[in-house]
Amino acid sequence: MKATKAAIKWPVVIFEGREKIRIYRRENKTRGYPFYQFADYSSGKRKMRSFGDLENAKNEARRIVKLLSRGDAYAASMTAKDRASYVRAVEIVAPDSLEVAAARYAEVVEVLGDSQLLLQAAREFARRHKVAVAPLKTSEAVSEFLKAKESKGASKRYLGDLRARLGRFAEAFQCNVGAIDKAMIQEWLDSLKVSARTYGHFRTVLNTFFEFTLSRNWSQENPVAGVGRVKVKESDKQVFTPSELRGILHHSDSNFIPVVCLGAFAGLRSAEIGRLQWEDFNWQAGCITIGAKTAKTGSRRLVPITDALSNWLAGYAAKTGPVWAYGQDHLHKVQNRTVTAVGIPWKHNALRHSFASYRLANIKDAAQVAHEMGNSASMVHRHYKELVTEETAREWFNIMPEASMEKIVQLG
Repeated sequence: MKATKAAIKWPVVIFEGREKIRIYRRENKTRGYPFYQFADYSSGKRKMRSFGDLENAKNEARRIVKLLSRGDAYAASMTAKDRASYVRAVEIVAPDSLEVAAARYAEVVEVLGDSQLLLQAAREFARRHKVAVAPLKTSEAVSEFLKAKESKGASKRYLGDLRARLGRFAEAFQCNVGAIDKAMIQEWLDSLKVSARTYGHFRTVLNTFFEFTLSRNWSQENPVAGVGRVKVKESDKQVFTPSELRGILHHSDSNFIPVVCLGAFAGLRSAEIGRLQWEDFNWQAGCITIGAKTAKTGSRRLVPITDALSNWLAGYAAKTGPVWAYGQDHLHKVQNRTVTAVGIPWKHNALRHSFASYRLANIKDAAQVAHEMGNSASMVHRHYKELVTEETAREWFNIMPEASMEKIVQLG
């Protein structure tokens, strides 16, 4: 029979051999919900871990004491980011094991002498072993491409953009798609007489389209790879200060807080948050699954649950269903009401920009930040490097509920 709350003796002690962890029940006086904490010394330093569910806290404590009891302190001290990276690595190399994939990689690098030559060697091999392509009209290839995107859950807005751009392209190229080369695409793009940004959007869409035709054996190569890029002058990215974020959280209602925190402490896009379910959170593993249908790019990724995010969302761990169930229009209204109460303007996409800037300053790993955000490392490095100081970044990720929020303002 499951023990009642009154029957539980606090603290709950989890032990294995000589190792033990004590779990304490805490009460958030402001929000009125319980949460559970224990001290984790597996990394050699004291780190408080918070959980919204007692069973999740017990499971994590059992994992740590079991590893510590057999001397595996390294595995016990793996961060949420490390565990998420491991899970993703296993998925990428499937059906091989991670060990087999790593051994093959090491063997190939030994032959080549430089890991940077690996992709180049693979492309050269593919070039030397081309097979005859299947003839298909450009318009038919576009139609199949759009069907594939739609079947994978691409948004209506994205599909509409693809139809408009590729429709113009198919109209101009009424030939077999495999006959289109780099020079033909370059000439067509130049003839559009559009802004550098629009040119770049067309080039990106065509690159994605030709990668698809290549995978279907309708083209022998992606001709867009050799098409020139144009430099777009980027506007400065706006970020919130830690003080402004405290004000926003202070004036946010219970429904809006997860939206703010997922942008500020995980870098999720507002559209991704709008499609996110509470079931996508793996509290024990310490990561959020952004599925292909949720992500803007259509590519699945795992986002670590940072300590700040874990503390702010501790009371939501038992929830199910959509994280935000009220639509984009209402979201904009709540955003505007909140910042009006704070006395600052709402900065477009600034929660995500803030996360990128502070996260990069904090961990100094553009590739990891890019993976978490679903972007390229070069883009993260180009737009967010040295926008904020390390000290401000530490302050940002140390914003916790007890220190930042004294009351909840219900905004409806």
